[in-house]
Amino acid sequence: MKVKTKQLLAFLMSLTLLASSLTLPATADTTDKSDKAVKKTEAKAEKAEAADEEGLSAEGMDETLFAQVKTIAKELTSGNVTVSINDTTAYIDNRYGVWYKFTPAKDGTYRIWSLGNTDTYLYLFNENGEQIDRYDDANDDSNFCAEREYEAGHTYYFYSTVYSRETTAEYSMFLSKVNIGEAEEEQIICAVPGEVCTISANVVVMDSEATLTYQWEEYKGEYGYVAIEGADQKDYSFTVAEKNEYRLRCQIKSEEISVYSYHKVKVSNISLNGMAENNCRYHSPYTLAVSGKTIRPELPINIIWKKLIDAEDDLYETVSQNTISANTVSANDVLGWFTDSLFIPQAESGSYQCVVTQEDNDTIVTDASFLMSVIATSLDLEISGSSDPGINNTVQYTLTAEDPDGNEVECTYRWKVTCTSKSDKVTTIIDDVRERSGEGANSITFKTSLPGEYHIECVARSAEGETKSCTKYACVDSNIDAEPVGNTVVFQKTGSKVTLSVKATTDYGKLYYQWYEEEPITGATGSSYSFTLRDGWEKYYCDVNNGDISQSVDFYVINTDKLIKNTSKKENAKAVIADQVYAVYGQENCVREYLKFTPEVDDEYLIYSRGEHDTVVSLYDEKGNLLADNDDYGETDDYKRIHGNSYDILGNNFLIAYSLKAGKTYYLEVCMNAGDDEGYFGFLIEGNNKKNLSTGELKLSQTSIASDGSSKTPGVTVTYKGKTLKNGTDYTVAYQNNVNPGTASVVVAGKGKYYGSLKQNFTITAGTAPMGAKTTSGGATYKVTGKNEVAFTGLKNKKQTRLTIPDTVKIGGVTCKVTSVDAKALNSATKVKTLTLGKNINKIGRKAFAKMKKLKTLKIKSTNMTAKSLSKGAFKGFKGTIKVKKSKLKAYKTLFRKKGLAKTVKVKKL
Repeated sequence: MKVKTKQLLAFLMSLTLLASSLTLPATADTTDKSDKAVKKTEAKAEKAEAADEEGLSAEGMDETLFAQVKTIAKELTSGNVTVSINDTTAYIDNRYGVWYKFTPAKDGTYRIWSLGNTDTYLYLFNENGEQIDRYDDANDDSNFCAEREYEAGHTYYFYSTVYSRETTAEYSMFLSKVNIGEAEEEQIICAVPGEVCTISANVVVMDSEATLTYQWEEYKGEYGYVAIEGADQKDYSFTVAEKNEYRLRCQIKSEEISVYSYHKVKVSNISLNGMAENNCRYHSPYTLAVSGKTIRPELPINIIWKKLIDAEDDLYETVSQNTISANTVSANDVLGWFTDSLFIPQAESGSYQCVVTQEDNDTIVTDASFLMSVIATSLDLEISGSSDPGINNTVQYTLTAEDPDGNEVECTYRWKVTCTSKSDKVTTIIDDVRERSGEGANSITFKTSLPGEYHIECVARSAEGETKSCTKYACVDSNIDAEPVGNTVVFQKTGSKVTLSVKATTDYGKLYYQWYEEEPITGATGSSYSFTLRDGWEKYYCDVNNGDISQSVDFYVINTDKLIKNTSKKENAKAVIADQVYAVYGQENCVREYLKFTPEVDDEYLIYSRGEHDTVVSLYDEKGNLLADNDDYGETDDYKRIHGNSYDILGNNFLIAYSLKAGKTYYLEVCMNAGDDEGYFGFLIEGNNKKNLSTGELKLSQTSIASDGSSKTPGVTVTYKGKTLKNGTDYTVAYQNNVNPGTASVVVAGKGKYYGSLKQNFTITAGTAPMGAKTTSGGATYKVTGKNEVAFTGLKNKKQTRLTIPDTVKIGGVTCKVTSVDAKALNSATKVKTLTLGKNINKIGRKAFAKMKKLKTLKIKSTNMTAKSLSKGAFKGFKGTIKVKKSKLKAYKTLFRKKGLAKTVKVKKL
């Protein structure tokens, strides 16, 4: 503002000198008067600049300058005029601007504004040359906009110019009488599908002679508001369709002035929910329940329960009637929820109907009905059994039939078993009816070689004719038996040819083989794999698959040229882990070497050696106490008891079976018996039952899921060496950070025979918060008003003295911008002294701060507010201090004053 004022004052000074030189003779007296005029103008400039520092206006023009202005000012009337800065015929000085004069014929409110891509501003003077006001960035693209009262018969002068001194600049000026005020606030009405709904656009008319035009528009989602053809009257009528709501607005226009009248039509509807089929015990008390919602909560809800008494004629009789008054309906906006129930003292089978209506002036405006049936029986059924095939793939299930008191009921049974195979082919396994007198009628046993999902159903019929069905689902996997041919630990030298083989059988499909050395080996797809041994020792395995499940067979090939050599000092013992194979170097005369082992889980471990040499081992705890030792495994049955005969260990190798504690360190002293030549042997430790799950594989059914505020739990599949494990038996599942958008995790922890864990991440993408959804954050309430945009709607914590309306809040896991403050939303914030509005606020409702009597400081971080986004009277009643961003200080001062801010209120930079 300083720069613009200096420009005007410089212009006034040059204008004063020009006027003096044109009207006075060139005498000494004239020179003196000219000097005085200059000094007077300079003094006026200093005074005006000082006034500008305080946000005040310049005082005006002297008589000489004003006389010149009156002669060149163009007459300004309603309509528009294009202003060209380089039009020298219309200006005193083409560097700055142009003068206009306006004499209204009638008292009233007039608006003068500019449009264009040039930064414009305007000064207003009365007929005495006194400056009344100045206007700057109240319109889009830094154009000015001035709306004020003018008196008929008086002449007003406008000085219009641009901020830049460029010699070419154009913009258009408009002048129009403000004949209409703001339209009424948004109207919400309810209607019924099929009826004709009429809505009316209302606006404050300030001039009885004003000619108004109307145009109705309907909101079409991504297309915004679209004009309705032929809807150009004040009243708009249409037939209501079966949809949730209509969003309509009407543009009301008088000359160049226009406002919008907004309307929302809620389509009345009742929806009911309940259990369509209700199973209960015969002659036992039972309750039928129905719940629903209506968008007409102001009307009483009539609920009538009926029972079918004649199915042929579809005849019902009323058994209960209830009315829920409007004030008992819990309202959500204009949406009312209700519930009702029917108590049946002695339940018996039958059909019921629940009818819900709402009446307005004895006229039914909406209704709905819901049918449900009661199936009363004295039978309780439950199928029990195992889904795992037993010996020879035999599966058995048993059905128990009891009365409500738990006594067994004699029944006949009909069993039916079908299987949906992996290829989605449905096969009937058994379809049989057997009498209760028949042995085992309440159980079924069948043999299967077909893997897939089994559907086991049984229908029981009592002697009284009551029937009840029970269903069980089970999954039967196929089976593969795969085992190594020969030793699984092979000792060879570098360059030797090694052949590994497996033999396998399956009860389903065809067998496929794939050999691995960390990664799949190209071309190695047979039951045997031959290769030349490289440096080091390697782990190989063969994956055997039948198209349904797979099984892995492991081999260890140890290069005898690369033995592990350890020192004889215990403190330098090499750490080893379970389920790994180590080649340990030994010497004659039983020179000892040391290894140390720290188990991850409590278990009974096998510690044994393989090779042609006679080996000895001693097991010590971390304090050096001897726990166990062994020379020849043939002297103990531990290996056969624990491990069976899957390995062919020579009798002169050692073996210890010992229970070890997790987290403790144990030491092993290993050597060959005295008298043997220098050599080596293979050394292994493995758990009896537990396996390390961290070496398995975890797969998720989904790796990317859209957020909707609920927990996301993608399906989990865990395999270990080709075997699919069972949730709850072999592992447990936990989800982390699985509600809000971002990276979530699934952690699978071993259970039973498995220990260790697996973890895999998945992504929760940001969704869209549903329209009308609400949330509470920081003691305040918010409501979704647009695509991931919310409005501040109220304050719940009425005792707080400081309140910050944040930039964003989360609704249903979706981050939403806080863009508006509803009208009167802060009425309850009577104790708040400091209020901060976030950077995304661009709309403020009417009298938003009127009742905040203790509010001393209002901080506004937003730079997005405009005359259109602020309601009329938004700042009415505010008496504190406002702090805004420095870049918006000048614009917001003017804008807030127009929206009800008193001139005594200070607006400062934040």
